[in-house]
Amino acid sequence: MKCITDEYFSFGLKIRILEKLSFESYKGFLEDIRRTNKIRNIIAHCSPGALDGSLIFYNQNKKIHEIKKLEELHKEFLEKIQKVEKQLRRILNLLIKENESKN
Repeated sequence: MKCITDEYFSFGLKIRILEKLSFESYKGFLEDIRRTNKIRNIIAHCSPGALDGSLIFYNQNKKIHEIKKLEELHKEFLEKIQKVEKQLRRILNLLIKENESKN
């Protein structure tokens, strides 16, 4: 468990571990986790685009700069993170129970 909190243990690696654990989750769970991380990265590494709250970021998949409204990204992030957090708490509780039963 200590490795998960290590600063060099990447977010992508944590997602791969969740995939390997194969816990039952809602459809699109891993995609939602990846999208919340993508939104986080856009906000953390973008440039202010305009006074209206737009952000400019480079979309590596499309190889172009894009403009997104901060308000829209924030709303999407909040919607997805609520579902993701609930699922992650459920997985954590299952892992705790599984560990307790082994001891």
